Amino acid sequence: MTEPQKAPGATAAAVQAATVAAAGLRSPTGSPLRVKVIAPFRCCHEGKSYVGGQTATVPAETANHWITNKWAALVPARSKPSQKGK
Repeated sequence: MTEPQKAPGATAAAVQAATVAAAGLRSPTGSPLRVKVIAPFRCCHEGKSYVGGQTATVPAETANHWITNKWAALVPARSKPSQKGK
């Protein structure tokens, strides 16, 4: 007997969720994410077009779709500046 094969999308979704979590983001679904479009691609969201090198803040589901298809990359969340010496 053979084991049932897992859907390829399930593995990609798990990897994407881990990537989002590793980037220090709150939730892989729900909160907007900032992504940078990779050249030579163009991505569109709500009527606005973004070309390679531009950044966009889009819903997590849209960001995950763009990243999965290698059209965009996550922009790391910047940490709050520390107030040393005060």
